[in-house]
Amino acid sequence: MRSECVHTQPVAFHRCNDGAHHLFNVQPDVPAHAALECACLLLDAAEELAVQATSTGSEQLGYACGYLIEMARAAMQACLEGDMGLMR
Repeated sequence: MRSECVHTQPVAFHRCNDGAHHLFNVQPDVPAHAALECACLLLDAAEELAVQATSTGSEQLGYACGYLIEMARAAMQACLEGDMGLMR
């Protein structure tokens, strides 16, 4: 078992309408455990919003849910691309 701490790599996400730029970025060197914990919290919030969006028919809640999922995915990808090097 590895004893050293795994850290994130920068991962850009949320492509702008121009298709050439990303608006946000996961920061490098965040401990993977902290990034994955944040991803879990984002997914918990997305799950709750999905339930609310379904019951209310709110398009805005649906978009918010999608943004939370996109953030969680970027955090997980940053961990995988970090010291683990799994997605290189």
